[in-house]
Amino acid sequence: MTQMVPQFISTHGTIVGPGPGRTVIAALPNGKEVVAFSSHALADAGLSLGMAVEMELTPFDFSKARVIAIKNPLPSS
Repeated sequence: MTQMVPQFISTHGTIVGPGPGRTVIAALPNGKEVVAFSSHALADAGLSLGMAVEMELTPFDFSKARVIAIKNPLPSS
């Protein structure tokens, strides 16, 4: 019997810097940094340095992630 690979791996991380194009660099809990991009629902939310976010990774490529939720939005000035 073959086992099915999970479609996505859910995790959380912190935005640590800008990435190429419309992406950001996010740090995972283990310290690994990934290139992250916003889901369509968050496209207008704007990701800022220091934000804690929820992400999804595929089991086939751990270098990229999709941000699916913002856990703690930064206070507005």
